[in-house]
Amino acid sequence: MRMALVFGVTLALLGSALHTSPAQACEEGAAVATSVELKLAKEIQARQPVAPGDTFTPGKIYAWTRVTGGEDDFTVYHVWIKDGKRLWKQPVSVKGKRWTTWSYFNARPGAWRVEVQDEGGKVLAAAAFTVK
Repeated sequence: MRMALVFGVTLALLGSALHTSPAQACEEGAAVATSVELKLAKEIQARQPVAPGDTFTPGKIYAWTRVTGGEDDFTVYHVWIKDGKRLWKQPVSVKGKRWTTWSYFNARPGAWRVEVQDEGGKVLAAAAFTVK
């Protein structure tokens, strides 16, 4: 079973924010993915987000991502933003045509946003949430 790359970053789980984008291209012009799905939640079980949402209490938040259509191994990034300031950029490996992975962050109260970006910084998916 594929393992998610998770650094020692903590946040309160995001929520049921979902974004799917059309095919994206990297700088070399090769297709990276046909779609990117992003959900935020307090917990991941059986590689799926549990009770996704957009409002959370302080604590660990997960950014769950499903990438489909990738041709080769490549990297996307989970960018964690609080009150307009980037706090963390987590590289996440994608190793197949349909790949599920996640990262997490320990979130404090405020307005948050997570972006899934390609290696060139292009936003492939994004989701906003609030920690109260």
